[in-house]
Parts: sequence; C-alpha cells; structure tokens
Amino acid sequence: MSGPVSGPVSGPDGPGLDAEFDLVMARAGLPVPADWRAGAVASYAELMALTALLRPADRPVGSEPSAVYRMREGGDVGTSDG
Repeated sequence: MSGPVSGPVSGPDGPGLDAEFDLVMARAGLPVPADWRAGAVASYAELMALTALLRPADRPVGSEPSAVYRMREGGDVGTSDG
C-alpha cells in the first residue's frame, strides 16, 4: 500500500469518482465483485460526503472527540469516580 489518498479526486457525482474508488480499493488490496461495484461506488460517494461534513478543512484532526482524551492524575484503577 502506497499511502492514503490525499483528498477526493472529484465531487460525489463527478466523473473521477469511479477512478478514485478503483484507486482506493487497489491501494487497500480489496477486490470488488462486478455485481457489487455500482452499489459500492454509490456508498463510497456517500461516505466521502459524510466525511467532508464531519471534518471540515479548517478543523485540525486533534479537535475530533475520538482523538481527545484526558487521564486522571494519580494511580486510579477502575471505573469509579470516587
């Protein structure tokens, strides 16, 4: 695998979407059966649109809740807050 795609090649309905999908699947080493391809490309387009909503270009990755955590001071073990 040569690394992640830096960004969408085209919009969700653009002509480059099929090529972008093929590139991503090839990089991941995932074969897509011909009879599944149309649905997979449509799902990929929806995923890319959702990703754009979740991570605007002006927001750093570190501001995402999944990437932020806090650790308690001391040696607390377990889940109690007391």
